[in-house]
Amino acid sequence: MTQVEAPSRQWVFWTGRGISFLGSEFSVLGIPLYCVLVLGFGPGQMGLLVACAGLPALLGPFVAGPLVDLVDRRRLLVGTDLVRAAALIAILPLHMLGAVNLYVLVALQLLLGAADTLYDTAMFAFLPTYFP
Repeated sequence: MTQVEAPSRQWVFWTGRGISFLGSEFSVLGIPLYCVLVLGFGPGQMGLLVACAGLPALLGPFVAGPLVDLVDRRRLLVGTDLVRAAALIAILPLHMLGAVNLYVLVALQLLLGAADTLYDTAMFAFLPTYFP
């Protein structure tokens, strides 16, 4: 019975991981393209956005490591993916309302960066327990 469950368990994991990866790549490529092509951001504004996306990766692991040890890693992975998806989906209604500006995108990039850092930390701790 264990041999039958293992492939489906891995299929679910790798499918979810692939969907998560596509969303992450959209935030890496899609948001900067949107800012340049639609909003007309210049080099200074783009530098600020890129810095805000990377800032949580510098400071976040000091908080993320202990947090990952305290909570259920699987739920944390799903929760951070949902936060990232909600943050990316929020761009569409904000754009339709005309409410997208530099400050909104800076906050969005900080949120996405923090969620990415938490997700990556949890994934490194989760894999050895999921695939013994």
